[in-house]
Formats: sequence, structure tokens, C-alpha cells
Amino acid sequence: MKELINNYIEYIDKELNYSNDTILSYKNDLTEYYKYLNNNKINYKSITKLEILDYLKYLDNYKLSNKTISRHLSSLRSFYNYLVEIKILPSNVFKRVRNPKVEKKLPNYLSIGEVEEILNSIKEDTKEDIRNKCIFEIMYSCGLRVSEVSNLKVNNIDFREHTIRIMGK
Repeated sequence: MKELINNYIEYIDKELNYSNDTILSYKNDLTEYYKYLNNNKINYKSITKLEILDYLKYLDNYKLSNKTISRHLSSLRSFYNYLVEIKILPSNVFKRVRNPKVEKKLPNYLSIGEVEEILNSIKEDTKEDIRNKCIFEIMYSCGLRVSEVSNLKVNNIDFREHTIRIMGK
């Protein structure tokens, strides 16, 4: 199995052109899985859904977040898809395993005092200063993300109606 993991890592690197961070994460996830299988004398070809759930409990015992456990599952699902593709396995048992729910956190926000402090710290000596202050005021007053502001075009602004059309979430 170790050789298959190495072949898979090379495949996602050379053929699929995954990012270095993704490759490293997948490699670490698959190495951890390989160790678990060896320690528990489980054959990767005949692993059952129950054994997979035990593996997820094992990961949970390390106090990993649901997001990290989901990434482990994604790594394994992708690896097993590869094993099906190269005809090592007839099907991917990981397709029947659902990811744990990922906790959604509320975004951080600035207090009114913090916003006023930022606005007061921006000088208005140059055109760039005025532009920067305007960008910040639009972001804050409209509740926009940086990506939404950076994608604004002049034709998104209706000066007669005093509105801005935002493209984003």
C-alpha cells in the first residue's frame, strides 16, 4: 500500500497539478491512515464502513476539528477513487461515508469606535488617501468583503440612484 500512496502522491502532483499544501496534507493524511491500518491489522482493500467509522473516532480522539476530519475523508475518498481508476479496487467504500458537520463561526467585526479610529487615521492629503478612505467607508457601510470591493467597477455604480451593484455572496 505504501507504494500505491507514493504513486498517488506523484499522480496528484504531476498529473492533477495540486498545490504543494494540498499534496502535503494528503500525504500526511494517507500516512496516518496507513499507520492506523497496520496497527489494527486492517486490509485497505476490504475495509468496511464500520471500520472507517472506527478510524474517524480514532481521529476524533486526537481532538481534531470536524473540518480537519473532513479533509482526511476527502484525502481518502480521492485516494480510493484513484485505486478504482487504476483497477486495484472495484468500488470506493468511502463514497458511502458522510463528512461530519463543520462548525460555522460568526465573523469577527469592528466596533464603532474601532471604525472611527481607522477612518480618523486615514489622511486626505493625496488622491490615493481619499480613494483609500472611500474604499474603507464603502466596505464598512455596505458590509462588503475585500474581494467584493476589489471587483467593483465604475459601471456598478448608479450615481443617479445612489446605489452600487455588488457581485459576490
